[in-house]
Amino acid sequence: MTKEIDYQNRDQGYMEKLWSQRTGVTTTMCMEEFSTELNYALQTDKWIISQSLGQFQLVGLREKIRELNQASIAKTIGNAGLNLTTDAVVHAMVADFEERFSKASNGYETYPLVFMPNTLQADKSKHRVVVLDGAEFPYDVIYYEWMNGLIYQGKNAFSVVREKRIEIPGQGTSHQRPDFAVYINGIPFMFIEYKTEESGLKEAIADLENKSTYRKVPFYVATNGQECAVICNVEQFNVKDSTNANAYLWKTSNRLPENEHLTDIECFYHDMLCQPENLYFYATQVTSLDHSRKIVKNGRVQQYQAVRNFHRHLEATRAKKVRTPSNLAVFHTQRSGKTVTMKFMAQLVLNHYNDLFQYIFIYAPDLQIKKVLSDEINAAGSSSLVSIDTIGGDSKLTFEQVLNQMNANAKKQTVGVKRIIIVNMQQLKIKAATAYAGFNVLNIIDEGHHGQAGEFAEVRDEVLPNATNVLFMATPKETTYSRYIGVGQKDNGNVLDRFTFTQAKAADIVVNVL
Repeated sequence: MTKEIDYQNRDQGYMEKLWSQRTGVTTTMCMEEFSTELNYALQTDKWIISQSLGQFQLVGLREKIRELNQASIAKTIGNAGLNLTTDAVVHAMVADFEERFSKASNGYETYPLVFMPNTLQADKSKHRVVVLDGAEFPYDVIYYEWMNGLIYQGKNAFSVVREKRIEIPGQGTSHQRPDFAVYINGIPFMFIEYKTEESGLKEAIADLENKSTYRKVPFYVATNGQECAVICNVEQFNVKDSTNANAYLWKTSNRLPENEHLTDIECFYHDMLCQPENLYFYATQVTSLDHSRKIVKNGRVQQYQAVRNFHRHLEATRAKKVRTPSNLAVFHTQRSGKTVTMKFMAQLVLNHYNDLFQYIFIYAPDLQIKKVLSDEINAAGSSSLVSIDTIGGDSKLTFEQVLNQMNANAKKQTVGVKRIIIVNMQQLKIKAATAYAGFNVLNIIDEGHHGQAGEFAEVRDEVLPNATNVLFMATPKETTYSRYIGVGQKDNGNVLDRFTFTQAKAADIVVNVL
């Protein structure tokens, strides 16, 4: 136990040092609430310390609900001519959220309650809304960054608390205590559990799984004081099989020289808890709901890094006055979860960069990604807005037909993604077709080292000359570099992320054959 406490003291001191350096104010984890404002385009941050809070679980939520919803409350009261005060509506919203939160039994139910806008939930029974005097008052409990603009606003308040006591319902004064607890606007969403190298990550995961009060929280971090695993929802845990846990080890690639000495858990704190804009992005853009298994599924570190850098590229693209074609590469080895990364990228465009693209082509060896995307689009109620078609398999649709349809619709003044085309590249043959010159095409291409750098790539580039191309590959060839990267085998702004075989082996995702 002493060694665990030593690790907690070390990491608390590390975070407090970073917070204090960035704010210019001495900051203590257990007493201060913090939030950030970040000019994301310039990648510089400004930190703000707000009021100290004596308690953290749902305390602080009331003022956040008032702050986030007061404009819409005033508008509804005014339009309907109601004899209501803002205080009365806020009180009803807080009571409604507390009831919904208390009824939620696991992270699958609390995640959309906190992190999903009403507009992205097809099931209206899950909308956060109260009805007073016959009028509906929908409300938010967090600010949804990037939904309405380019720059990260930093309007959510994040809190980190050590040894937070959580009472066990129906057991009097009995309680359980996560080693560290992370809150957004007063709502718990991540618990962190420490063990030692001797007891290991499995013991930390088992601890998280066995504590009943932890079930509502969608994010968990298990650490042995050196390594850490970031996993969603205890239903995903398989403590008998180290491979499942190790696939989610947080091992940051391309560390800055000054961070080379840090442990993996310290790197996680540096990247996430000391830069909440990254934590918010991870929780909202690299996490999804598996509706068939009723669990939350979070991205691995390499998926987060690739999607985050793709997001930064799209922000820079949106800021430009003139669009240009782009070629981007993701160098991820086999079993790194490339299909899920492609899904996260497509979902990011659908939810936040609808103004940049109308068509998303996903080139893959099989069509399994179609079901994953279809389930999420249906859950978000967007199936009437976005169609998903396939080229290959049992489909009779051809690439030439799609291009002809795109050219026929080119003169229509439409905005937003209207069509996703899943292409089985094993069966694809592109014949002569009229080129589509629009910039509103995103090509997400698997196996970029194989069929995507030769004759097929030449034809695709000819018929979609102004598309944004994102190529996934494990072993890039010289032809791939010369066509898409252009500067030889070195990282540059076109390479979104690297996850090598060596890294995959270290995480037990792959093993040597002999």
